[in-house]
Amino acid sequence: MSTVDPTVEDVALNLEPRRRAQLAAALIKSLEPIDVDEVDVERIEELWLSEVKDRVARYEAGEVALVPWSEVKQRLLSRHK
Repeated sequence: MSTVDPTVEDVALNLEPRRRAQLAAALIKSLEPIDVDEVDVERIEELWLSEVKDRVARYEAGEVALVPWSEVKQRLLSRHK
């Protein structure tokens, strides 16, 4: 469940993709510099490993299909013409 103010989140999610990306970049940049001592690298690696295992399991169960990079790239480029 999100802890973000619903109004702020709704407005952000309804922005055009390019503007959302700009907002996301600005928000991430506002967090820098990150205090490296506060980053739990082991926890991050654990979470990524869990995510990878979950994605592989969904693929192997036939729940998702792989899409070639050339197709993904073409879709993305066609959105921004």
